[in-house]
Amino acid sequence: MVDIARLKHFHDISRVNYIKFIAYTASWCIKRKPFQRMAGCGERERYVNEKFALSLLLQACGCCDENADYFTENQKELVEAIGQIFYHLKYRNTNPQTLELFLIGLEMGKKIHIAEP
Repeated sequence: MVDIARLKHFHDISRVNYIKFIAYTASWCIKRKPFQRMAGCGERERYVNEKFALSLLLQACGCCDENADYFTENQKELVEAIGQIFYHLKYRNTNPQTLELFLIGLEMGKKIHIAEP
């Protein structure tokens, strides 16, 4: 987490923004791959670092909160969206800044309600 330490020193702050911390941690997990598969592991464990990063991102945006609520008719769309995010983490270039923007966008999306006519 040298990047976080540099940011704290550069901006002369003692604590880092939570969203920024999660974004940098998730990006670090994807880039450095701290979790390694052991011989004999199945396909399920193949993208363990990306799965961990996804769980961090979902937790940070409140998807894992027991008070989180969604309409049951949207469940299929939510599962598909999470699948797209996971696909992005596995096969696309990510960096802490894009993950931070993603989390900020999700946070803003929770505050926007579209009224149906």
